[in-house]
Amino acid sequence: FIDAFPWPFEIRAAGRNHAHLRVDVALALVAFLLQVHDPREHVVVAGVARVSLAVGWRRGPVMLAGDSAHQMPPFLGQGLCAGLRDAANLEWKLNAVCRGHAADALLDTYEPERLPHLLAVMADDLALGEYIQMTDSVRVAERDAAVRAHGRPYSLTQKIYRIGLDLCAPGDVAGIPFPQLDEGLAYRLDSVLGDGFALLGSARISPGVNDRLVRLGLVRIQTVSAAVQQWLDSHHATAVLVRPDRLVAALETS
Repeated sequence: FIDAFPWPFEIRAAGRNHAHLRVDVALALVAFLLQVHDPREHVVVAGVARVSLAVGWRRGPVMLAGDSAHQMPPFLGQGLCAGLRDAANLEWKLNAVCRGHAADALLDTYEPERLPHLLAVMADDLALGEYIQMTDSVRVAERDAAVRAHGRPYSLTQKIYRIGLDLCAPGDVAGIPFPQLDEGLAYRLDSVLGDGFALLGSARISPGVNDRLVRLGLVRIQTVSAAVQQWLDSHHATAVLVRPDRLVAALETS
């Protein structure tokens, strides 16, 4: 799929009974654009993009994640990414509850933490889709002129989507992804942090909290790399507690 790319079309059909015509019309448009007789020789998958969001991602022991909880259009390529983020958020909580290290209520934090991030990504996804599929001739001309002038069709303001702070201490940094700091070495930070909580830096921690974190797979690294120390210094911190899904849980400030 190295040479694969999407052909997005907005095709308006009257009613659900005509939904099967949408793929046929899209294939006909591809055939016209490529000047080929049978577009199916050049199209791997043809389908209709949908946006949907489940109401309630948990029903007792049943948890929804990925496409069963939400579906995105393909413009940003974030459908699989969202599912992976769901799994990362849910896996360590399920592990803690099933092993008896946390109460069942921990699972109730899954949707509140993931939903704000998901909605923010979905909003950008839909905005890009509108940009690609606009039909107003004046706006299309302006868009095309901008593309020709600047050499790129669309740019998103770089941002970090915060996830809910139910399991993070208050603060500007808590709840954001901890960066993959590798200092140009042959390994990533994840390879030494393990699968549980990680405490990086010199921190004062009570025996009770320490014992609980150890049961959750705590890895403690007091002597940190220069890159980690630089990150700590930039946030005026002496230590950082990182969750298993690699979100900042708390900082100990100097």
